Amino acid sequence: AVPQLTADEKQAALSSESMQDFLRRASRTLERAMGQNDAFDIFADFSHDRNAPEGADGGRGKLTMKVEFDGEDVTAGRPITGLEWSPHHAELFLGAYGSPTARRGGAPHGMGFGGTLGGGGVFGAEHDGAVVLWSVVTPRRPERVFAAASTVTAAAFHPFDAHLVVGATYGGRVVVWDTRVKSPQPVQRSYLIGGGHSHPVYSLLTAGTPSAPELITASTDGTLCQWDLANVASPATTLRLVAGTPGPAGDDVGVVAGAGGGADAV
Repeated sequence: AVPQLTADEKQAALSSESMQDFLRRASRTLERAMGQNDAFDIFADFSHDRNAPEGADGGRGKLTMKVEFDGEDVTAGRPITGLEWSPHHAELFLGAYGSPTARRGGAPHGMGFGGTLGGGGVFGAEHDGAVVLWSVVTPRRPERVFAAASTVTAAAFHPFDAHLVVGATYGGRVVVWDTRVKSPQPVQRSYLIGGGHSHPVYSLLTAGTPSAPELITASTDGTLCQWDLANVASPATTLRLVAGTPGPAGDDVGVVAGAGGGADAV
């Protein structure tokens, strides 16, 4: 016979971490299944307004909003600084977020300093930036939320490891998050001394090979860094971009960057 549980035993089982984790995963799977039929239209003409009369010229070239991705207590009041599609999962993309504008006059609506972050962990006053992973079939429920100490100015998926996300911050740090880790905190971060960036990083590019993945970053003071994604504590190479400085003749390995004065540097 199946043993009967007491009310206290049932409550303990339902409140256990393993049960809560199962319910989160199961409910997310159901939401994906319910939303996937409406997510894609293989016959869609993205330049055509389906509400316009047939043959009407005004129906072309018009974009309309279909869905809004809003995490409410996570994304409320935050400017979006970047978007990137996952090269590993067709339905997944990330959004990079800055500090909530409402924070200037207090905590944003729905999130006090100490509220919980999606995916585990606590969002404190020291976390101004965030990266949110979204599935196109669950626009009201982020897949994961990651935290950063300052505004995330750029972010990208690791080109060869589906579990890693790379970000750059206004404070000059390069950070790496891991979806396998429950905490929203980075698993790697660069030092602010030792040849890295000390000004806001506004551009990043992933490169390299599966055995030697690399990251290229550029900051507002004209510093360009090359990083080994296996260890972003310090950059492998640092270049100070100076207008009018020629590169080595015949060099077929270089990086092209745009300068603030309208010039290009290689």
